[in-house]
Amino acid sequence: MKKIGLLNIQHIDNYGANLISYSMEQEAGLATDHTAEVTTIRFLPDRKKSLKQANTLLNSIRMNGIAGIGGKVSASFKRMKYKLRAGIRKTALFRLAKRLLKKGSPEQACADDKTLELKRLRAENFESFHSRVLHLSEPISIENIDKLDYDVIIVGSDVVWKPQRLLAKEENCAYFLTRVKKSAGIAYAASIGISDEKILGRLSKRYKAAVRRFSFVSMRERNAQKYIGELLPDTEVANCIDPVFLRTANEYEQLIAGIAPKHDAYVYVYLMGNNKEACRYAQKLAEQKGLKIVFHTNYSDIGFEGESSLSDGPLEFLSRIKNADYIVTDTFHGTAFSIIFHKRFITFTRGNMSVRLEDFLSHIDLKDRFVESTDDIGRIDAAIDYSRVDEVLGEWISASKEWFSNAVNSALNNTSGE
Repeated sequence: MKKIGLLNIQHIDNYGANLISYSMEQEAGLATDHTAEVTTIRFLPDRKKSLKQANTLLNSIRMNGIAGIGGKVSASFKRMKYKLRAGIRKTALFRLAKRLLKKGSPEQACADDKTLELKRLRAENFESFHSRVLHLSEPISIENIDKLDYDVIIVGSDVVWKPQRLLAKEENCAYFLTRVKKSAGIAYAASIGISDEKILGRLSKRYKAAVRRFSFVSMRERNAQKYIGELLPDTEVANCIDPVFLRTANEYEQLIAGIAPKHDAYVYVYLMGNNKEACRYAQKLAEQKGLKIVFHTNYSDIGFEGESSLSDGPLEFLSRIKNADYIVTDTFHGTAFSIIFHKRFITFTRGNMSVRLEDFLSHIDLKDRFVESTDDIGRIDAAIDYSRVDEVLGEWISASKEWFSNAVNSALNNTSGE
């Protein structure tokens, strides 16, 4: 039996990334009529090390170009700064000051203990999702990634090709398959995540060399499709939809059938950025509608009262959106599942991180749901013509499924698997 490996970023506790893995597994099975073995590759990079390395290089490129000496000076300065900061934190004076500040208060200690407990439950929920829903390989690291043995490896979706992953040695070897020589490579709805022409221009040679490894390429954002298409004029680069849209609302409802709603009426607030405007809007919305707030955020100074859903796993997240009265978010997948479940929602910008959101909402004529700030609480109640949205999405989904099936089967037919 031929083998397909799916390589994305499900190793982090992120709802969208893990639900992408679920959808990709389902779609790969359908595309091959379940005649191939489908596995999600459990790649585990040293993310802290990779991110630090990549951000240093990216800052150098942003300021001075690839060979800019100023970037090297900047990198050296940053290393000195980190060492100095680490040294200060080891001093007795710093430890004393920390105890005297609020962080050492009983109230803060109690809050910290509660957060730790929520994160522990969250880890359990993600592990349950991995074991019950996904088909994961044994953990793979940079040391043994060249030993991957699949007929086809499909990279994507999500921001698997953002500049930091291109520049970080570990993640470059994985998401651009630079150390994987045995497998045919397919990129499905890969995202670069930025539209900064200056940075992309300076990285064009690197992207061209990396992406050339793939037999079939599709991008999630249209600007990225154009960019990669210009780098590879002999390759037909498609524009495919995010994988979560390849599954229907009914399929997701079946997935969460055993999860009972925890609240009768609430606003679900799902934020990845420290977005004060979104918090203020959600608070006013909840007060005006007489609703409870259920929120997920990585920031402790969220600024309003409500019930934290930090302990949720991917299935609990789906249930929160499915059963919410309103959704306030600044995330792509918070927006995506609001649309899949036909909810009333509003999406706040997250600066440079919102390129894919803006492109997506423009594509389906819902740009009016995308705001930087607003005092119009009633804006979220403006009717959405979901029949029209579903029609536009339906065409995009059908084209994406066809592209995916053709790419997978063509790649498999060109291999010599058993």
